[in-house]
Amino acid sequence: MILVFLSILLAMGAPREDRSAGALTEHWRSLRELELDPELFRLVEEPIVLDEGPVTLTLREGFLIPVFSGRYQDDWSRSRREILAKLREDRDAPQELPDEAQRGSRDLVGFVWVGDGTMSSTFPERGDALRLANDAVMKNRMTLEEGQSIRNGGAVALPIDRGLILSSDPRLRDAFLGPEENRQTDDPLEIVVYGNPPGRLAALETAKMLFGSRLSELRADHIDPGEQVAWDRVAASRLQPNPDPWLVAELHVGAGGSVLAPSSVVDTSACVSVMATSFP
Repeated sequence: MILVFLSILLAMGAPREDRSAGALTEHWRSLRELELDPELFRLVEEPIVLDEGPVTLTLREGFLIPVFSGRYQDDWSRSRREILAKLREDRDAPQELPDEAQRGSRDLVGFVWVGDGTMSSTFPERGDALRLANDAVMKNRMTLEEGQSIRNGGAVALPIDRGLILSSDPRLRDAFLGPEENRQTDDPLEIVVYGNPPGRLAALETAKMLFGSRLSELRADHIDPGEQVAWDRVAASRLQPNPDPWLVAELHVGAGGSVLAPSSVVDTSACVSVMATSFP
């Protein structure tokens, strides 16, 4: 996979000093670890709407707990042994720290959200819409009229209460920072003081558990969001930004289902199977 990404990135064009596969790989290695930082949480101050293919996420309220990739520059020397141990888990990778010139900076690449929201979706493939509507009506999870609306191209809306949303897409940074007129800072690495809003401790604990468990499960399925996001960051900083950066949204739907919706592979059949079993 690494060679495929490198060939794509190199074909996009870059300054001469950045064109070596080794330099790009080293830069990528420095960015692929993801870290949740509960101390830098933000509140959803007005509804956040994210459209991704046929899916629309509306996060009406709650907590945003940021996810970062990359490291602070002084971390490379202060935590040298720990970083080396992590890097050496990849036996094919160089056994030393990335060169100073190739180390990426720490930046926001998404967040865990805990709160109240809705996921709605239409189904471009009529067969998917029919499957969902027929199953839900037969199990009395929606009325015949609601099922008919879906068969005719209407949207399905499901309640969501938490999720892991990752991407280098600037929309996520804007969503995390909140409305411009209300911002205390434009830097996601700065602490914003909210006092002690109700539900804070429970939301932060939920975020920690969700972040760890979902990353483990995704990686078990050979999907590593950290690696995907890192490639987009390499393209943005060394080459030219990807106009459609990779995005993953892992959402807790209804009574306990989850939906995986990468922007590059919007699998409506997968959405249907989850929605049909987790419709409230």
